[in-house]
Amino acid sequence: MFITAKNVIAEALKAGTVKRLLVDESESKQRVRELADLAARQDVRVEYLPRTTLRKTTETSAPIVAEVSDTPLAAYSAASLAEMAKAAGKCPLILMLDGITDVHNLGAIMRSAHYFGAAGVVLPKDNSARVTTDVHRTSAGASYHIPTVTVVNLSQAVAELKDLGFWIYAADGKGDIPLADAKFDTPSVLIMGSEHGGVRQKLYEKADFRVRIEHYGGFDSLNVSTAAAVFLYGWRMKNPVVQGK
Repeated sequence: MFITAKNVIAEALKAGTVKRLLVDESESKQRVRELADLAARQDVRVEYLPRTTLRKTTETSAPIVAEVSDTPLAAYSAASLAEMAKAAGKCPLILMLDGITDVHNLGAIMRSAHYFGAAGVVLPKDNSARVTTDVHRTSAGASYHIPTVTVVNLSQAVAELKDLGFWIYAADGKGDIPLADAKFDTPSVLIMGSEHGGVRQKLYEKADFRVRIEHYGGFDSLNVSTAAAVFLYGWRMKNPVVQGK
């Protein structure tokens, strides 16, 4: 997989997921040279190529291109993600995304998840966007820093996470608990469903709590990535980060 946005390349280098860096040998911009120097210091192979060769190899006109791993920070299973989450704090939050098929929504959600300190993201194998170049770009590289696991069956993953001590919250515009009243005082999983169908019924029934965002304007719902950011903020307000710890 190739990525071209300079800020995204910088995040990928920080995360250690860059396999090699391809640079236009005639490019003199300082930012490009800084990224090449950073890659070299990390023992990432840097190749300086003629502009025509670079364009033919990568099918892009960008002056710098990184070849990266397809699955940054991938967890092996829901259980391994749970272990990573518990190591991250007393009341960690795992995001479970049900039917999020738009890569831009997925990227925006992963950006918010990393910003607010969620412990990881669970995606279904089917009926879901994959972590692609567009996701990396939309997330501004945040997708390189948040663990992600893909599972065959979300319902089974929920059952497994429950057995490991996680309480399940389903985002629902008609949920019986306002976000302000949600406790988030245990290890938690937040399920976000698609904009059109919401959380699927079979999965919805497994939730311990159904939480809604109170609305005050003329619309009764938010874009899923915006809603995810609001829910993540609500969780973080119940679990503030103590400086120095």
